[in-house]
Amino acid sequence: MSSGPREDKLVDTPQKDDTSLCGGKKRTLKQEWYTAQDLHGIRGMPTTARRTRDTLERLVDGNDDLKRKRTGTKATEYHESILPRETKLALGYSALALTESNVVVTNLNNLVQIPQYSVKASAGGGLAVEEENIIGQISVGKDWLYKQKLNNLNLALIEVSGDSMEPTLSDGDLAMISLIKPCCTEKVEGIYIFSIDGEVRIKRLTKDLSKRGYHLRSDNQLFGNDYIEESELHRMNIIGKLKKVLKSVK
Repeated sequence: MSSGPREDKLVDTPQKDDTSLCGGKKRTLKQEWYTAQDLHGIRGMPTTARRTRDTLERLVDGNDDLKRKRTGTKATEYHESILPRETKLALGYSALALTESNVVVTNLNNLVQIPQYSVKASAGGGLAVEEENIIGQISVGKDWLYKQKLNNLNLALIEVSGDSMEPTLSDGDLAMISLIKPCCTEKVEGIYIFSIDGEVRIKRLTKDLSKRGYHLRSDNQLFGNDYIEESELHRMNIIGKLKKVLKSVK
């Protein structure tokens, strides 16, 4: 007798700690606050902790809300929003999520161009990201964007791979997503493109208010669901929210 789709805890390779090798130096993975000790020697930062601290102080530029004392230590930590783009990329942030504006306005018939990226979003177990290059674009009218309430969003197109999100998303469809800034605090509820340990997926996310983790659900009832616990959220990078689907013509 069937008991419905299963739900598994999201467990991949064991995580020994929150560091990995970057140019011969262990670096702290993506998080919201960093000390100079965390960042020195990483791309875009000086090689010593003292000079890195001086650099971070310049980037704070007098805004004390962007720095604080790390709990239980005397060290000062700095918010990720002040970090240079190249440093964020070295820390594991998605290039898509760091893009300031993808939508290009043209003078031809009041059209805008929305770029398509080479990365694919897996409606299944996940696809490793090897590159994030623009490989094409579509043109849409500014009036259409306004009517769809998409005119003020940072939009991008990503191809869907797999069928675990059927019938909402099919293999080969283009997902039009609104890109989300790293560490964005917006309420996460709906279909999102995200990466876990560098593998890009597209699933329906719901927050578990009691456990504070996330359910990763497939629309296709033939596929199981996953759950990522609060303690494992550092492995997850939300890239964007699904806004429209451009169906593939088979």
